[in-house]
Amino acid sequence: MRTVDRKTIQIKIADMEEFMQQEAVECAVKAFESNDVEKDIASSIKKEN
Repeated sequence: MRTVDRKTIQIKIADMEEFMQQEAVECAVKAFESNDVEKDIASSIKKEN
């Protein structure tokens, strides 16, 4: 069984609508959960768009 450390996501300053911020956070969380290498995380986020 794998234990995952949960981090708190804080958006300090944003120039986008609330729903867009939530979509971006969900996309990033999904990418981090499914990948370990930064290059793969970035690729996953890029493909999401």
